[in-house]
Amino acid sequence: MKVRCSSLLFLLAAILITAGCTHNKTIEGFSATNWSEIGRQAIDAKRWNEALNAYNKAIDLNPNDASAYNNRGLAYDNLDKNDLAIADYEKAIELNPKYGDAFNNLAKTYGRRGYYKQAILFYDRVIELNPKDADAYYERGNAYNRLGDSRFANQDLKIAAKLGNIFAQKFFKEKGITW
Repeated sequence: MKVRCSSLLFLLAAILITAGCTHNKTIEGFSATNWSEIGRQAIDAKRWNEALNAYNKAIDLNPNDASAYNNRGLAYDNLDKNDLAIADYEKAIELNPKYGDAFNNLAKTYGRRGYYKQAILFYDRVIELNPKDADAYYERGNAYNRLGDSRFANQDLKIAAKLGNIFAQKFFKEKGITW
């Protein structure tokens, strides 16, 4: 029994040490958080390939970081690698089902590709998560408009204008319509 307990304690100590080390992983001396920050700065500077490199490393270090997948998706999107962007947005949502930015980015990508029905479904989810998201109403209204559904388009554009979306407000002002 004494040997068994000491073996179990040794095994437990080894597991705890190993688990603790996973949080201190680095690549080239930088942590996942550092790589994500480098990626964010690269996105801000529109250096898409640099952002991809940084987010790849962040994800290697922390494969459960929904934000890193979402932001890598942005880089892919800006490099016109839509399928890879969509896969990353979907992974971000899988990791965090309430991640509104990932739903929004997914909706925009589908909309740009002309898949307006899919875009609308994802804008629905953005609005469900944040009913005051004026831009989501505006973009969903545009998607409805592209599908030829002016009733729902105008309804969403009016909500967007009321919530402060300047493009929706301008649209109605130019037409002399109050919202």
